[in-house]
Amino acid sequence: MWHRLVTALALTGLIAGFPLNIEAQTYKIWPLGNSITEGEGSTAFNGYRKPLYNKLKDYVNQQNEGVDINFVGTRSNGDFVDPQHDGWAGQKTSFIRSNAQSWLNSLTAQGEIPDFVLFHIGTNDISAKRGVQFIIEDIDATLDIIWNNGVNIKIFLCGIIPRLDSLANKVSPLNSEIWSLVDRRRNQEGKAIYYVDQYNEFINHNNWENDYMVNNGTDNLHPNNTGYDAMANRFKGVVTQHLVPGTTPVELVTFSGFARDFSIDLTWRTATESNNLGFYVEHSFADGPFTDVDFLEGHGTTVEEHVYTFEFATTQSGLHKFRLRQVDNDGTINYSPEITVVVQPPNRIALHQNYPNPFRPGFSISNGTKIPFELQNSARVTINIYNISGQLVKSLSSQSFDAGLHELNWDGRNNHGLQASSGIYFVKLQSGAGIVSKSLQLIR
Repeated sequence: MWHRLVTALALTGLIAGFPLNIEAQTYKIWPLGNSITEGEGSTAFNGYRKPLYNKLKDYVNQQNEGVDINFVGTRSNGDFVDPQHDGWAGQKTSFIRSNAQSWLNSLTAQGEIPDFVLFHIGTNDISAKRGVQFIIEDIDATLDIIWNNGVNIKIFLCGIIPRLDSLANKVSPLNSEIWSLVDRRRNQEGKAIYYVDQYNEFINHNNWENDYMVNNGTDNLHPNNTGYDAMANRFKGVVTQHLVPGTTPVELVTFSGFARDFSIDLTWRTATESNNLGFYVEHSFADGPFTDVDFLEGHGTTVEEHVYTFEFATTQSGLHKFRLRQVDNDGTINYSPEITVVVQPPNRIALHQNYPNPFRPGFSISNGTKIPFELQNSARVTINIYNISGQLVKSLSSQSFDAGLHELNWDGRNNHGLQASSGIYFVKLQSGAGIVSKSLQLIR
């Protein structure tokens, strides 16, 4: 996920000529949530936990840093050596909030207070049609309960996976609020919390509905073994950045968008970057598919804060969504959370300056000049070109247009198809909302 951005500060083994001794540490990991954490839909209820355990063990063994892992919890499901968890099938965030302290008491009594919490919750709340604000309040309160038992416990809070039923459209709004919760508690309050984007881990896979989900006609909520392995990959990408001593996790600090007349200004900020090739800006309009609109080069590896800006031109009023696809130098891909920007219809009738201006017919890509105009409401529009004597030269339009921004092209010819002479001309737009005009210059 996004926190894959990491600056690894390698320990050389010598400081001032003395060997560097690293104390071995076992990180206790607490999987917390509902049936997806328990592993429903997978072989032996292993869920994401078995593949994640194996991937993390392989990782720490390869790093050779004296680090180990141990899953903890009050429940046990799975056919691997460390199957502890607290995944409670059918339960909502309110249940987790009410019972988290008693589970932590039990773990503390066993000497297993967690270092990391993998927290995936909210699917059953959506099924129960609970309001997003109540879900977030329960999650937020649970965070405080966990931190009251250890201020340095790191919590990896998930954007939950998608679903296949009629409530599928409720997942993204919840995930957006979960992201905002993480942003507030981490960047405003300095808490040890990280966003794990399990949602995009699924939907960015072609045919995830069949490849990643049980999809047997009755179960619309649970991953199959392949889907759980995908979840494990996403968790691994985040957790491993906190396992090796001396690593500094890097995350997207802010990502926002602001709409103005004919464009949307995007801004994002990174705290540090590691092997960052750059960012693809992806755009979706009216819940359509995401497509690439541009690429911005990253800063490689740096411990300095960097701010990126991008201007997205648009003529469409309505709902625009954006996300960033960050690419490492080794080809690893990570996605930001989505942001939504609403572009309002224009609040006036306006005729804007043509471009290029002056223009020379035959010497521009459009073989003429573009004349932009905008409407507050759908209307019939008449646009004509006049010479400085007030004589009609060219009728460009007499038809209806929808509200929004539009463009017409004048190729420099008159109504008889002949080339107009060099000089100053006037564009006049007339509709039920009034008349506006602007001058333009044609040169040959």
